[in-house]
Amino acid sequence: MDPSEYTADAFHLLAAMVWSKQISDRLSLSYGVCGDHLFGGYQVYPVIGFDWQPSPDWRIELGFPFSRLRYQVTKSFDLLLRAFPNGNEWYVKSKALEKDSTLVYEAYVLESAFRWRLHRQFAFTASVGREFDGRYEMTLLDDSRVRLSSDSSTRVGVALAWYF
Repeated sequence: MDPSEYTADAFHLLAAMVWSKQISDRLSLSYGVCGDHLFGGYQVYPVIGFDWQPSPDWRIELGFPFSRLRYQVTKSFDLLLRAFPNGNEWYVKSKALEKDSTLVYEAYVLESAFRWRLHRQFAFTASVGREFDGRYEMTLLDDSRVRLSSDSSTRVGVALAWYF
């Protein structure tokens, strides 16, 4: 593919600036601004969240656009419940590379997970959740723009993290 075929629509600036303020030993506030495709098409939106730890084992992060509840079963094992938007925007071309368009997806996720800290630097996470209220927006070959809804679906995930 020739780089001259790309337009400005093919490039996106993803950025975030978030500050955190400790209110007390158990409560902190995060706030800022983010620009990305989390809600489908690119947009700039505010970020705010309260992080409350009522006891050493429990942590509640309530905010926009992410919320999470964590219970620490042991020093190396956590149970999580989280809710967040899941979206993106892709720049696409027709098979013959004659037409270009964007494909936008937006949905919301409610998910439970367990995280096992194998070592100070490694963690394993397994999750299962439900993705709902999914919508696609795309351009068809006849240049008409359409919006389609998707059924709710179950998500299953596995992740390995290396902290350094």
